[in-house]
Order: sequence, then C-alpha cells, then structure tokens
Amino acid sequence: MPPKLDLNDPAVSELVALFKSIGLDQKKAEDVAGSAKTSQSLRELIESNGLPDKGLDAKQGTLLSGFAVQAPKLGPEERTYAVNKIVDGSLKSADQVSGRLSGLFVTVYNATDAPVVAATKYLEAHKAPIDDKEFNAACGVGTIPWPAMLSHR
Repeated sequence: MPPKLDLNDPAVSELVALFKSIGLDQKKAEDVAGSAKTSQSLRELIESNGLPDKGLDAKQGTLLSGFAVQAPKLGPEERTYAVNKIVDGSLKSADQVSGRLSGLFVTVYNATDAPVVAATKYLEAHKAPIDDKEFNAACGVGTIPWPAMLSHR
C-alpha cells in the first residue's frame, strides 16, 4: 500500500491548491497529488498553459487530470493543442480525451454516423501543425452520443 499523503507537507498542500485552481474538488486534488507521475504531468500542463487563471469548472479539471496520464506521450505542441480544446469546451467528455469510447457518435448537424477517436490517439498520430477541421471530425467535436441525441427529441 502506498504511503499516506501528508497534507501538512507544504509541497503537498501547494500541489493540492494548484489542482483545485483548475476546478478539482479537494478529494480529487488529493488523489491526483498522491500519484507522482500524474501529479507531475498535471502540474506541467497547468503551469505551461496558465490554467489557474482560466476559470475552469470541475468537469474541465477532471478532463485535464485524465489527460495528464497520457500527455507525456505527446509533444509540447500537441499537449497544448489538446489542453486548449478542453479549455475552450470543444472536448467535453473523457471518451473524446482519453479513448474510453463505447461506439459511434452521431453528428448533431447532419445526423450521419461518424467514428470517433480519442484526442490523445489522434495527436499521437498527427503532429503539429494540427488540421483543426480534421481533428474536430475525428474526435467528435460538435457531436453527441446517439442515446443522448434520442433523449433530445
């Protein structure tokens, strides 16, 4: 069992505060701070993209912490691109960010089936400069899952 996180340690307290600045709640911030690899990656994402000043919500913070696990696989430009897509609300789900996809998504605008890949997988295969239109289509930006679409009718 890993050692218990010492919240009285100033370095740990600083990390937890940093993670809370991107919308994570206390528990999630502590959980992330307890993982050395994830906390280092998330800290780098936050600091290199000026995220504490962006007014992010809990969902965006959670997406960023999930992305931090896979971010080291990407180059700096690709990481920044993905972070910007999370911050501007283009990437809204963990499926779009990290690849836990369960099937096809349906485009809201034209209702045609389109396969969706996760942003991290796309960015591993497509280096900067990223074609925004191609990325959006491949990663399901502007789409909702089929069951959700049915509930809107």
